[in-house]
Amino acid sequence: MECQELHRSELAEKYFNGQLDPATRDDFEVHILECPQCLQDVEAVLALREQLADRAPQIRADSQMEGSQFPGHLISAALSLLRKLR
Repeated sequence: MECQELHRSELAEKYFNGQLDPATRDDFEVHILECPQCLQDVEAVLALREQLADRAPQIRADSQMEGSQFPGHLISAALSLLRKLR
């Protein structure tokens, strides 16, 4: 497996959602254990998912407010992910 395939196919998201066939899952796991950059990217995706899950009640409350803007929590989580990917 190559780094470009991992990113192009959004394998990390599919991995976390249990959507990979066993052979692809095994290849993915081997690759992220051997590639420090891809492992860092996968850890950043996992951190973003955890941050969003922690903030889910507030995000839902913000989105239900009449006339609400794009929730600041999503912006913060996205910025956090971008910082980790650099």
